Amino acid sequence: MSLRSMTGYASVSGATEGLDWVWDARSVNARGLDIRCRMPDGLDTLEPRVRKAVTHAFSRGSVTIGLRVSVSETRGPSAIDRAALSEFLSTARALRDAAEEKGIEPAPLTIGDILSNRAIFDTGRAPDRIGAAMAEIAADIPMLLSELAAARASEGRALAKIL
Repeated sequence: MSLRSMTGYASVSGATEGLDWVWDARSVNARGLDIRCRMPDGLDTLEPRVRKAVTHAFSRGSVTIGLRVSVSETRGPSAIDRAALSEFLSTARALRDAAEEKGIEPAPLTIGDILSNRAIFDTGRAPDRIGAAMAEIAADIPMLLSELAAARASEGRALAKIL
């Protein structure tokens, strides 16, 4: 019987046109199987699939699965989404008015404040790209869990030598 650890780490990355992603899996000791998922907004629909795959792969350990997705711009400078800009400025104005009603004098909004809000930029339909790549992103789950299992087995072999 080979000794297996519950401690391990694995990472798998992928890319498709305009998107890059990285899956991370961490596992530490626990009495039962505790699964935690950290998915970006819009990709939380992958969580049930991740949980099912982890449940089939492991019976013990505290397993945390994380996914990071970034949109890579290949079109040059982003264009300003005028509707999002208008909504941002309206919200800022409403917040300023509410603060002034309470006797608080807010600092003026600067161009830097506006430009730091990524929501006002047209990112080339990033949600559409993410939705189209959902199957490719999900396809990396088995490889991620396989690498995590290998890391746990390697840790187990190292512990067996110590024991």
